[in-house]
Amino acid sequence: AGVREAEIATAQAQRNLNRESRLLKKHAATAEGVKNLRDTLRISQAKLSQAKEALGYARLHAPFSGVITAKPVNPGDLALPGMPLLSIENPDRFEVLTDIPETLLGKVKRGEKISFSVPSLHITLQGEVKEISPALNPASRTATAKLSIIDDTTSLELYSGMFATVTLPADKTAPEALFIPEDAIRHYGQIEQVFVLLQGKASMRIVRTGTTRLENDRKMVEILSGLEPAEQVLLSDDRLQNGQPVTITE
Repeated sequence: AGVREAEIATAQAQRNLNRESRLLKKHAATAEGVKNLRDTLRISQAKLSQAKEALGYARLHAPFSGVITAKPVNPGDLALPGMPLLSIENPDRFEVLTDIPETLLGKVKRGEKISFSVPSLHITLQGEVKEISPALNPASRTATAKLSIIDDTTSLELYSGMFATVTLPADKTAPEALFIPEDAIRHYGQIEQVFVLLQGKASMRIVRTGTTRLENDRKMVEILSGLEPAEQVLLSDDRLQNGQPVTITE
């Protein structure tokens, strides 16, 4: 409505100026009157330009071709800054998001080829690192990386939000890396502890952890320090104490 009204006002200002200009040639109008109408036309043209610019903010331009998957707002709702209006997806351009531990950031580069698996589909695919966040999550000490999928996925039943397991360089270049079940680790603030079997008793170790991976649907955590490969890690509840006698059960 604002654009249409501005167009009408501009067209009327142009007609008034044309008419007055013809009368000025016949000495039936004053130069001052023509100048005033010319100023009125400029003002109308500026208002029309502003109205068109405001209308442009009401148009949504998708950054890529895709399908609408969510509409959080309805016609008539008030749109606020930062409020999502639509969610769109391109099923031909799925990406994988993964968190890279601080200790592995030097081993993962943009353009690197990394494999990942989709457990629910029992498939392994190739991806390429497109972006790595320049900032770490202060809580997890990880940086988010974005992988584009190299393989053709048109025949696969991939859906947004599916879980994927990414094979990071440490998994490929460090086969001697030590991994233990996540539920064997106790957390006390920033201190991480595990218990090992030593001469029939529980012996506490303070460890430093690294990346994680899945093994037979079980989450495993890399141990960077504090454990030796030959030590037997104990799985028990929080009641286990250092020095407590332990009976191993199958």
